[in-house]
Amino acid sequence: MAPHLHGPMSDPYFIGCHAILAGVGHEVLDSGLSGELEVIFDEQLIFGPRVKMWYPLIKAGLATRQESDLSRLATALPFEPIFRNDEKHLPLQAADVLAWLCRMAFSGERNEFDWIVTELQPLIPFSVYSALFTAERMQRIHGMSLEMHFPPELISQWQKDLGIEPPRRRKNKRKDNLSTS
Repeated sequence: MAPHLHGPMSDPYFIGCHAILAGVGHEVLDSGLSGELEVIFDEQLIFGPRVKMWYPLIKAGLATRQESDLSRLATALPFEPIFRNDEKHLPLQAADVLAWLCRMAFSGERNEFDWIVTELQPLIPFSVYSALFTAERMQRIHGMSLEMHFPPELISQWQKDLGIEPPRRRKNKRKDNLSTS
């Protein structure tokens, strides 16, 4: 999707999950709601664990940002994203159906369920934080991620939690070229 980006930032699922989390966090801030927030995604066996692994660092990185709206965003985000199997979790099934209905209606593909979108539209307004992700926007997000500063103790804790051994420092072996004659 984005060959000019590297690592997780080249994965549209990774960016999409974090964008949804950010949009929900902004909605919470705008609404003045408080309390514990839960965001539940459809289980993704490959990408879900990656999102979950990086989430604490991204959330902490937001808290270090100079822009007040981004640092405030970290306070509104959930403790961690939740992943559930949509075949077993009924709210995800309902969300899938609603997303399908809206996608069909807004793409101009008509079907016998259009009336549901018409009925629900006034009750479920679209977020001002919903957006399309162009290559330029993904590049800007990637640039912002490079500007994040992570405290060393956070990196150490992240590595410990994930069982990642920190890179070992190489000892610079100097060979003295002393010749004895």
